[in-house]
Amino acid sequence: MNTRSMARTFWVLSMALLLSPQMRGDTILDQASVCVFEIRTPVQERYVRDGVVYEVWLGLPNTNVFQPKIQVESGSGFFLVTTQMMYLVTAKHLATNCTSNTEIIFGRNNRPISKRITDLTEPGSTNKMWLNHEQADVAIMPIFPTMDTAKSLEGRCLSLKMMQQDLTGPRREIPVTIIGFPLDIGAHGFFAPICRETKPASGLVTINQCNFFFLQDPSIEGYSGAPVLDLGGAYFLDVSLQGVQRPQKCVGVVSGTISDRTGGKMCAVVPAYHVLELVKKLESDALFQNLLKDYYARIGVQGVVFER
Repeated sequence: MNTRSMARTFWVLSMALLLSPQMRGDTILDQASVCVFEIRTPVQERYVRDGVVYEVWLGLPNTNVFQPKIQVESGSGFFLVTTQMMYLVTAKHLATNCTSNTEIIFGRNNRPISKRITDLTEPGSTNKMWLNHEQADVAIMPIFPTMDTAKSLEGRCLSLKMMQQDLTGPRREIPVTIIGFPLDIGAHGFFAPICRETKPASGLVTINQCNFFFLQDPSIEGYSGAPVLDLGGAYFLDVSLQGVQRPQKCVGVVSGTISDRTGGKMCAVVPAYHVLELVKKLESDALFQNLLKDYYARIGVQGVVFER
């Protein structure tokens, strides 16, 4: 078999984002920013009164002509890659509302690229393709792209190795960075995700059977689904100033803000370990493996290796 025919039967793509440990500050944040996307879904506006949910419709005066009042629900997410598959990762409450009209907006050369979610997954797929965590506010969706679409995503995925590998919260003295699109800002005109540095305010806590850790600063609408990153570097173990290096990793996914009647607010974050759980569950499923085989057959290759 010659090299050309081998290329047709076995497809190798370098998808993982590689953050250089020699680079710090804005440069490494610019590198990390390519892994995130904004997710935008047109939804009918709803109103809750006395515990009952009502749909909002607009009507012309003195007629029986009505149309739904549409608003755009926006949030954040990130691309993830394993050796078998690429995924979209976001908050479960955003994934639940996805439709075939949902847009995924990512960047290239500081400009936004918008694709329908069906361009990244399967034709006609909507929220049925999302795998939701049973307790945690996080969801993943496998991507079945064409070769051209896959190439456009090369080098912009977080590796599964960067996910926190156990169910723990980050150290409270170490800064973490949220990268996403608060208030629908950063994905129009220029592609410029908004970065926010803060520190953990807690270890793991359990609320209504869901695991979280809290950040010192509140979240902002639109940050839901965004990755919370430890960008690595040196930190000091104790007052002796003994320093150690820590690796870059994703420690969590933003869920939302918890507040009280006095105006106090904290950002609630789902531990990244729950993303790892979803990936392991999906990739060990026989039906998913059959989907992979069908996908390979459609694009005319024997297999795909998404290099990490």
